[in-house]
Amino acid sequence: LKTKSGLRSWLGILNYARSYIPNLGITLGPLYSKTGEHGDKRFKSSDWAIVRKIKELVNNLPDLELPPPGAYIVLESDGCMEGWGGVCKWKPRKYDSKGSEKVCAYASGKFPVPKSTIDAEIYAAMETLEQLKIYYLDQPEITLTTDCDAIVRFFNKSNVNKPSRVRWIQFVDFITGTGVKINFEHTKGTDNVFADSLSRL
Repeated sequence: LKTKSGLRSWLGILNYARSYIPNLGITLGPLYSKTGEHGDKRFKSSDWAIVRKIKELVNNLPDLELPPPGAYIVLESDGCMEGWGGVCKWKPRKYDSKGSEKVCAYASGKFPVPKSTIDAEIYAAMETLEQLKIYYLDQPEITLTTDCDAIVRFFNKSNVNKPSRVRWIQFVDFITGTGVKINFEHTKGTDNVFADSLSRL
């Protein structure tokens, strides 16, 4: 919390608790103002009181909820050179708002050898799909969000223009092998904080 990027990450992770903590955005308002370009970076005693209050509320969050029958599954994945992170969330229906999503599981791991940026993101998506498959294999379709624009562009291209490099062919084979329709969506890195944090554990 002592750096602007650290505070941003902490606030980003807390977004996953919004549906469990009433008025979270209002409570965190004074801390959000510190992440702006002209925000006062110094913490006052009232700021530390907010941090203590939030930590207490987080310690009392309910257990993760299994998705009910018919829920729509959303996976988030992120990779870095050393590892990957994935989050499984559900919402009652596909087109329900992001605010209605609830986390039901998460996973992470290390790569045996460091990977390039694009390889890390591809392997993060595959590991997320593999480790969290118990939550979606009975679904006709799911959404996987990633901050890797190349993955989203690749799956939204026509077959004629797709690159044929081995990594992409392996990725397509993996996706096809799930037997589930996977919709790929891009998310800003700042909105993918939980998966990003897991990838760096």
